Amino acid sequence: MSSPDGLKAQLDIALKRTTWSTAELKQLIESDLHRNSSRFAGRTLEEMIGKLVAAAELENWDHALLDASMRHFAKRNRSGIDREIDGSSYTQPGVGRRYPLPPGSRLLEDAWNGQRTRIERRVCRIVRKDPDGYKTLGTGFLIGPSLVLTNWHVLYYLLAGILRSPGRVLFQFDYLEKDAAGRLCGLADDWFVACNPARDAPRVRDNDLDYAVVRLADEPGDDQIEGARRGHISVPPPVTQGERRFTVDEPIYVVQHPGGNPLRLATNSRGVKEVRERARVTYRVTTDEGSSGSPCFNKDWTLVALHRGGAPETDANEGVPIDSIRDDLPEDVRTEITRVA
Repeated sequence: MSSPDGLKAQLDIALKRTTWSTAELKQLIESDLHRNSSRFAGRTLEEMIGKLVAAAELENWDHALLDASMRHFAKRNRSGIDREIDGSSYTQPGVGRRYPLPPGSRLLEDAWNGQRTRIERRVCRIVRKDPDGYKTLGTGFLIGPSLVLTNWHVLYYLLAGILRSPGRVLFQFDYLEKDAAGRLCGLADDWFVACNPARDAPRVRDNDLDYAVVRLADEPGDDQIEGARRGHISVPPPVTQGERRFTVDEPIYVVQHPGGNPLRLATNSRGVKEVRERARVTYRVTTDEGSSGSPCFNKDWTLVALHRGGAPETDANEGVPIDSIRDDLPEDVRTEITRVA
């Protein structure tokens, strides 16, 4: 049976935006759903989609079809790639764990590990609430008491109005170990703040910034944790003349929820590979599905990029430079995040 929020209509729109040919739809049916595509044969893409959606609703696998269309969309936008890179691996952070100070850091070891612990509390897993449980969409992080920054493609179905129940998208902070309840936050009534590309764009192009900023109903940044405010991750001001945000072969740290698992930290002492104009920076750091939307930091825990997925035609991952995102934000949003920094 169709869900109360009109899942049949959502699926029709989603599949028309996600698949651009009958061959592509057949691939989704065979590879993602493991079903015989000949059951849904039609002369046109629209006819095939109609048969597919009708069967999914009748046979009660419409949610599985929505999941498959979202995975297909993510692959097209280079997100959710399991990319294990030599010299980089996951570690499970936590208050009791200490990391060695990276060479060249301007911080002392205690201050460096203290900042790492604070940052971990500001990163969240983004999930969609389905009848059979939570489905991981990606990772996000606070840039204000109630503002979360993540990838456009992570929230695409919400931004485009395909997922018409914003209450089903939740942001889980403090998910540090398996089965932890964490701190769940929903979206505010006026949840949309900014994004690039446009909300109804069909895909992420090479020069798009692939970001979205949304507002939560609560202000988790004001939570008191062990006697201190949770806080948020500051978006840095522009670099001064003569300085650079990135240096090739310098360390980079990605705080993430790979595979929807509890929080992990991945790094590489020779992380940064290449800066590709304003829209992309590539790095050699391990990630997985669910890592899209993670914050990337330099050796001093300065936010430098928004992770988005595997870099095309390379063995590296890529993110969007934070300076490009800051400069693209509407003026009132820049003012808000500067005021609370």
